[in-house]
Amino acid sequence: AEKNGRFAVGESEGVVYRAALDDFAREIRRSFSWYRAQEREHPVEKIILSGSGCKAPDLNAFLTDQLGVPVEMGIPPIRFGTTGGYDPAFALAVGLALWEVI
Repeated sequence: AEKNGRFAVGESEGVVYRAALDDFAREIRRSFSWYRAQEREHPVEKIILSGSGCKAPDLNAFLTDQLGVPVEMGIPPIRFGTTGGYDPAFALAVGLALWEVI
């Protein structure tokens, strides 16, 4: 596929992808506004994305540009395999709990 702007997708897909990212960034800005109104002493210093969606091409850079806050992919500090009775879908929740995020 051709490179559309910064995203390695075709032109028509790029328009849809960009619109979705713009909506996502707008929702995060709304959340920031609410948070800032509630919590003035602790500004947002960075955003940690988690889940499979955070692997989208150039998402971190796009959101950093749009929001003015560093954005990085969160990687839980433990490893889950496909054996041992653990469902890998729980890795995100366990990792966030270990980081004391939730």
